[in-house]
Amino acid sequence: MKLLNTDIALQNLYIKQDVKTGLIAIIAIHNTKNGPALGGCRFVSYDSVDAAAIDAMQLAKAMTYKSALAGLPLGGGKSVIISHAGIVDRQKVLEAFGDLVQTLNGDYITASDSGTNEDDMKIIAGRTNYVTSINKSNEQTDDTAYMTACGLMRAMEAAVACQLNKNTVEGIHVAIQGAGSVGYLITKMLLEKGARITLTDKNKALLMQRAAEVNVEVVDTDEIAKIKCDIFAPCALGGVIDDALIENLQTTIICGAANNQLYDVAKGEKLHQKGILFVPDYVANAGGVICAAAQAGVISKEDAILKVNHIYDSVTQIIHLSKQADLPPNVVANQLAEERFS
Repeated sequence: MKLLNTDIALQNLYIKQDVKTGLIAIIAIHNTKNGPALGGCRFVSYDSVDAAAIDAMQLAKAMTYKSALAGLPLGGGKSVIISHAGIVDRQKVLEAFGDLVQTLNGDYITASDSGTNEDDMKIIAGRTNYVTSINKSNEQTDDTAYMTACGLMRAMEAAVACQLNKNTVEGIHVAIQGAGSVGYLITKMLLEKGARITLTDKNKALLMQRAAEVNVEVVDTDEIAKIKCDIFAPCALGGVIDDALIENLQTTIICGAANNQLYDVAKGEKLHQKGILFVPDYVANAGGVICAAAQAGVISKEDAILKVNHIYDSVTQIIHLSKQADLPPNVVANQLAEERFS
């Protein structure tokens, strides 16, 4: 099914409005050939329901590709709850969303995402069994943000080895866009390995708090892409790599945790022509879905750790194939993924 003037073919798209609670929710299921569609739930504001649906559809597609390349027995899905002034009781909204997830009988497994957290998932879990992103062990390896950062580190190490011919990130300058959970975690991990960090975030209070906690340089959000660095790491929302940003870039590698970083596919080709290595986001940030799969009991925790470390090998393979075929890495990654779920 194709909707809303997009070229994304979905298996199912569900839209629910509950006047009593104020819930307006969308669940997009892209593909379930390899297993149930797992993907996070965003709780953010949108300009329109169409805009929310398009976001969910794009993210659901990315989740299919992400799980396929990570070797998970999962498909791709995503959901959004539209935040608006009419919502009075957040818990009631989350409970109503959990009821919606339950009606899908396991075709979709929800998880935390932008605007939601573990406490939200616990509320949703009161209404459905098809929910993850709940750390039951209180261990780091059972935390999706931590595992996302671990996988991103492995992706950066692979990119540095292939692009800069260095077997360590020591001395590497990384410009990080986004000081949220994953952005902050990867900042600390990189500092521990001797990297230099420049950090930004649109939330100035959060940015200054992070800067006070760790020794990093901070800049305004409109300056981060202009920094001369080895790695530019988008770790906030997607769609940031557009023509204007590409013209300002002074880096040789883009590797970050944000989803759907390219404004469109053509930007991947443009980066490739400029000699800038773009590590496909759904490969670099796969640690989160791998961890969520373990939390949901789809794979073991031991397998999750192995798969997160395997991100290094996946990135290396994609870079080598990209160079051999003279194709953008995002095109190569898509081809590899499609072989696994088509």
